[in-house]
Amino acid sequence: MPDRSMHGLRYAAAGRLEAAGCTVVECTSVLGHRAYQMALKYMAQRRSSEAAMSRIPNQNKR
Repeated sequence: MPDRSMHGLRYAAAGRLEAAGCTVVECTSVLGHRAYQMALKYMAQRRSSEAAMSRIPNQNKR
């Protein structure tokens, strides 16, 4: 995946793990963070970005 950064992959993984119902401890262990606050940050950013994107009309039509 040449156009992907490690940060972006970690961000995407956090969102998918949260959507799957994983706990913060589980997300932290997969993401490799030492502090659970970082996992919470990634998970919150994902929720915020999805909420913002859902406000754009016709976002799924290209």
